[in-house]
Amino acid sequence: MDEPLIGFSLHLEKLIAKIKKKEMKSIMKTVAVLLLTMATTALFAQQGGGMRNMDPEESANRQVETMKEIIKINDKEEVKVKEIFLNTAKEMGKAYEAMGPDGDREAMRAKMTEMNKKRDIELEKVIGKERMETYTKEMEKRRQERAANRGN
Repeated sequence: MDEPLIGFSLHLEKLIAKIKKKEMKSIMKTVAVLLLTMATTALFAQQGGGMRNMDPEESANRQVETMKEIIKINDKEEVKVKEIFLNTAKEMGKAYEAMGPDGDREAMRAKMTEMNKKRDIELEKVIGKERMETYTKEMEKRRQERAANRGN
């Protein structure tokens, strides 16, 4: 009578060991995913964000695509506009590098504002005052939406 009980007991122990092994694997997978997520988040936080880390060519292309979406520029305008955005992106990249990680942020902000004004004057010469106003208003609206989304 003890033999069936011993057999059942051994079977039960093996079953419990299997369950524990599966639970352990599941826990280890969860821990691995959490660690990977934390490492990725930390990496992106260290890199900063936005256009400053973007390749100037990529930045210019994005800005041209946005402009095309907002004010429908033609092929001739697109070439000129891309050149303006590309030159500005290269200038800003050099300025960021010169500033370094511990540079004067207020001085940098003033320099960027000056560069943006210069860029906008050049863009207005290509696309005209009315379309530039339309573009500027839409970009400001998008900036405000992004700022509001960050607050939530």
